[in-house]
Amino acid sequence: MPDAKKRILFLHPSAELTGDSRPLVELAQKLGSEGWESIFVLPRQGPLAAALEGPGARVEIGPVGVLRRTRGLRDLARLGVEIARAAVFTWRLARRLRPDVVQTNGRRVVGGALGAKLSGAPHVWHVLDTPERPSRIPAFARLFDALADRVVCNYYATARPFVDARPRLRARAQVVWEGTAAPMPMSREKARCELGLDPHKPCVVLVGDVEGWKGQELLVRAARLMRPSHPDAHYILVGETRPGEEHLARELKAAIREAGLGDAVELRPLRRDLSTLYAAADVVVVPHGLPEPLGQGTIDAAALARPVVAAADGGSAETVLYGETGLLFDPGDPADLAEALGRLLGNLDEARRMGRAARLRQLEDFTLQRYYARLEAVYRELVEDATSTRPRLAIPAAARQLAELTPADEPTRGVLPSAAPPVEASDGERAKRA
Repeated sequence: MPDAKKRILFLHPSAELTGDSRPLVELAQKLGSEGWESIFVLPRQGPLAAALEGPGARVEIGPVGVLRRTRGLRDLARLGVEIARAAVFTWRLARRLRPDVVQTNGRRVVGGALGAKLSGAPHVWHVLDTPERPSRIPAFARLFDALADRVVCNYYATARPFVDARPRLRARAQVVWEGTAAPMPMSREKARCELGLDPHKPCVVLVGDVEGWKGQELLVRAARLMRPSHPDAHYILVGETRPGEEHLARELKAAIREAGLGDAVELRPLRRDLSTLYAAADVVVVPHGLPEPLGQGTIDAAALARPVVAAADGGSAETVLYGETGLLFDPGDPADLAEALGRLLGNLDEARRMGRAARLRQLEDFTLQRYYARLEAVYRELVEDATSTRPRLAIPAAARQLAELTPADEPTRGVLPSAAPPVEASDGERAKRA
């Protein structure tokens, strides 16, 4: 615990209370119990504000300057004004509150990050994904280099492109794997009874909003290929459709009808208790078409001892160990996905063995306690650097983590070499060939 109460200012781009914001709420509670005072800047009032308020934590409402797509010069000028307003607001707030650390959540919160830099407070930029367009990676890497004292990424797959584009970031980049809370144990039979599912049919579960890149239609195509060999397999797709994108749900239902899978594929709305869905599954599938930025589903499934079949890119290639805790398939390939699912549905003993291994790994590497402890260590180190005679950016532990062939304090996986070789195959493909 810090000798005196320290203050940390968080800049967050959303006021919604979603699954992605759950770790932020629990982080506020953890920091409060460890003697930190947390102030969260949100762009508006919303459910997240009420959830964050508590002992040692409070909320300020103000602009944070989130990058967004622009159309035309007028829209671009408006965005420039928003970013400038957010920078000034953050600078003034930091001067008034005098935080020991400022953390920017999300790579798009550029206005707040600029204000944090201008304030002179130690600045952590928490990055959870890479741009969809690789051409934008160098620009973000330059922003991180110019504005952040430390760049914390959720996966090596997230950190690697920015460090490759800006090698000098290596000394300030650090990977902190996310975690999940220990769920209440539930048997497969009890979960299926609660959900009204046949206890004897093999069941595959996909959790994710209905978006083009989440892979629901890819799973439907794979299920069609599996129909002759696994006619009793049942597939549950759980998620919502965002306002304005209702056509995606209609297209998904049409794809299910055209595949003749109306009796095998079931669409269900998102529910708060996802652990019951995971407990009911024989296999959890994460078939995203783009690299998964968070990978929370793979960790949550592992916490309930369920094997995962995931696309071999992004965070999933780090959270799923091929052949040990689940299987990886070539992204976008329905035949490869069908082969992986068929292997586990055809051998449920192997699936259960992988699920048990996934649970053990989750307890070792992906707990909330481990996640928060590592974030707090980053904050403490920055506070110590700011109050000592050492240069602020002298962070040998973080530099060593990314510069050595294997991370200093992580298992031998998800490596980020000091000179990253050309990528000839995905991590999952290399794992399959080994």
